[in-house]
Amino acid sequence: MKQKPFECHVCKKGFSTKGNLKVHLRLHTGEKPYSCNICSKAYPQKGNLKVHLRLHTGEKPFSCNMCSKAYTQKMQLEAHLSLHAKEKSLAFNISNKAFSSKSSYKTLKGGKQFSCLICKKAFSVKAKLKTHLRRHAGEKPFACVICNKAFTLKTYVKTHLRTHTREKPFSCDLCNKVFSYKSSLNTHVRVHTR
Repeated sequence: MKQKPFECHVCKKGFSTKGNLKVHLRLHTGEKPYSCNICSKAYPQKGNLKVHLRLHTGEKPFSCNMCSKAYTQKMQLEAHLSLHAKEKSLAFNISNKAFSSKSSYKTLKGGKQFSCLICKKAFSVKAKLKTHLRRHAGEKPFACVICNKAFTLKTYVKTHLRTHTREKPFSCDLCNKVFSYKSSLNTHVRVHTR
């Protein structure tokens, strides 16, 4: 086991080098000594700034060997590659038990048979997994027609548009106050239940 003689005085986490401890301490102090000379965004580590600068330069050093997509970070490429992974066969082996159909596997796993290879989150529908993987890959194929802000889902664009249109489709049944978002209405309703 690798020795970690340098200990953080705040959280007691150990580090093998003084330099690694110094970088870690920035999490506690909030120090961000590396800043972008284009937009002034600051980072605690030089590597974080290097990745950020690719947004300005357009550099995408991690490219998929199966299609033409390229990414700024290795993690994004790995998420994208999992989109290419072929659907597994109908025989699922779990604890040496083979299941002849997806439905019997679904029953065992509570209906969630599609798992993210990156964060292990499970989904019952393959399309939901595909949408989830866009987050890891940094893919946002749906853009606002007004401000070009991009989103992973079309429904997010629809919700976002309300910031421009000021549409408020959700109203309180008790006082008729209106809201742009259902979550805002739900928060408001609690005022009446106090």
